[in-house]
Amino acid sequence: MRNLNFKVIVDGMLIVTLLLSMAYLLIGIDNHEIVGTVFFILFIVHIILNRRWFFSVFKGKYSGMRIFFIGLNFLIFVMMIGLIISGMIFATYTPNFIKIANSIEMARLLHLLTAYWCFVLLSLHLGTNLTPIVNAIKLNDMYKEIIRFAGILLACYGVFAFVRQNIISYLFLQQGFVFFNINQSLSGCLIDYIAIMSFGTMVGYSIKRLFIKINLCKMSKEMKIKSGVD
Repeated sequence: MRNLNFKVIVDGMLIVTLLLSMAYLLIGIDNHEIVGTVFFILFIVHIILNRRWFFSVFKGKYSGMRIFFIGLNFLIFVMMIGLIISGMIFATYTPNFIKIANSIEMARLLHLLTAYWCFVLLSLHLGTNLTPIVNAIKLNDMYKEIIRFAGILLACYGVFAFVRQNIISYLFLQQGFVFFNINQSLSGCLIDYIAIMSFGTMVGYSIKRLFIKINLCKMSKEMKIKSGVD
């Protein structure tokens, strides 16, 4: 139980640092580097805490749901590697001999691309692992239903925020720079990204539930066929 609670705390801190990183111009470049470094450290801790999953990847059968989870986690890992490498190239503490002109420009574009893909993919990942996180939170059913309803409303707003923040253009590098509304406050920006993450989480949770229903239907059909044969 203690291990589960520690995992929840680490995951919660990961979410906070990820959200702050997305508002990098509003928190300042220096703070962005600090938050980003903490995020990378927490990501490594997250991997260590869930190391058993990596050892189980090549064991057992590969259902559609399992293939989806492995593919999602693999994409997250690849994007995180790109995010870490690109971030280190143009960080202020990086040695100058690494910062040649071409590497800095390529690193900037790679950082922009991987940052937004990490944000979207991690939101989906959160949704696929939402059930154990919710179960670890000690609240009665009424409060859980209130939080669930609030989450659905926030996710609906997240669709609007996704469009307003122009996320698609960054995911496919249709724009080489991130544009922030100078009139938007840090809290307003964070609310938008929390809503977008809620939307991604809802999508990830829905995909997992769909796979579970498909598997239950297959099991039910197999049991009926077996019962008919017997």
